[in-house]
Amino acid sequence: VIGFVLVHEGLMPFAALDAGIMLQTLFLSAKAHGVDSCPLGVLATWRRPFDAEFEAPSDYRLITGFALGYASEAPVNDFRAERRPVRLVPNRS
Repeated sequence: VIGFVLVHEGLMPFAALDAGIMLQTLFLSAKAHGVDSCPLGVLATWRRPFDAEFEAPSDYRLITGFALGYASEAPVNDFRAERRPVRLVPNRS
C-alpha cells in the first residue's frame, strides 16, 4: 500500500508536525500487527501525478508519503551503508 499525506496550507507548519506524529503511531501500530512500513518523503514531489489520479483541493499540500507491506527475505533488504565511526569529543568547559 502506498499512502499520501496532505495537510491544509493554512495550518502549516504545525499540521506537518502533527502528520509526522500520526505517521509514527501508524507505523508502530502496523508493526504490532505484523505489517512493515517505510516513510517516503520523495512522494511529496509527486503532486502532478497525484492530481492526475486523485481529487484533492489545491489548498492542501502533499507533504510526504509512506508504504505499508510485508518485508521479504530478499538480499536487498539487508543493505547497510558504511559509515565512519562516531568519535566522542570530551567536553572542555
